Amino acid sequence: MALKSGRIERCADTPVGWSLCERAERRELAGRHEELRRPSIHREPFWLCTVRHEGKMSVCELHRIEGRGYRLLRGRSMRRLVVLAMLLSAVATPVAAEAGRQVLWVAIQACVLAKRTTGRPFPCLAVDLGTDDRPGTAVLRAPGQPTHTVVVPTSHIVGLEAPELQHEEGKAYWRAALAARHHVSDALKGSESPGDIALAVNSRGGRSQDQLHIHLDCVRPSVRAALRVYARGIHRTWAAMPIALQGTRFFAMRIEPDELESINPFAAIAQLPGRRPDLAQTSFAAINVSGDDLPASLILLAYRAKDAHAEKLLDHACSGAAKPAAAIP
Repeated sequence: MALKSGRIERCADTPVGWSLCERAERRELAGRHEELRRPSIHREPFWLCTVRHEGKMSVCELHRIEGRGYRLLRGRSMRRLVVLAMLLSAVATPVAAEAGRQVLWVAIQACVLAKRTTGRPFPCLAVDLGTDDRPGTAVLRAPGQPTHTVVVPTSHIVGLEAPELQHEEGKAYWRAALAARHHVSDALKGSESPGDIALAVNSRGGRSQDQLHIHLDCVRPSVRAALRVYARGIHRTWAAMPIALQGTRFFAMRIEPDELESINPFAAIAQLPGRRPDLAQTSFAAINVSGDDLPASLILLAYRAKDAHAEKLLDHACSGAAKPAAAIP
């Protein structure tokens, strides 16, 4: 049996996206035990990924490499994982596209399959399969974006309008997102603490995927600066911000450090002032605000619109990361 088609990439131990895959020259692998030149940093076992492109989709067929030889695992030991090149670039796009709104859900199923069968979360950063008392979550990094990360349930939750999020399940996903902020901080080599990392969830019209995903990344410096100016006027109940942030007037409320783990922001946005809330047309972000004369707290910001997109408060370039602020630990 010969492998002839596609690009070959070798991924050591627990690969994250494509960035940690070591590309090898295309070559034929004749027979089932042909010798492979080892990667420069080798940890056994590692994975051979044969990639073939089908339009915008890339299919990655994983093969486990053990010992000194190449072994193509077959039958129940062989698993194909679908890796979509459009995955998080689609998640990051504020305009919804009707086609392909299940791409993220397909990718999460691939991560769960990999975790269950190999013990590794590829192509995710991490997978928590959950317990009887805690729902499972997966953490993914956007291809080509070194910091932009999303936290996604491993069960099918359409978005922030899902009724189950109004209860304990919503709190569990919020806590999982808080715990995952270190993935962004780690990518920045600690120039921002996990507490400095913002969270955001877009509305149905402001997202491209019908699978709940919580965005994690840096905050736009102008947004953090504005919040510091007005922080003292933000209290523990919803009130309209006196200024617009990124062209939008948000409602804001303060979350104190001792409330961080117990609050359910999905339930909190159902209490926004004004007309009867339509959660499918609501979006929120959570941003740490602190300073020399300000106590550390998290500001929850939300607004309603058909295409509400609070992710616009995040800075996926992390342009202000060189000047981290004090944060809730």
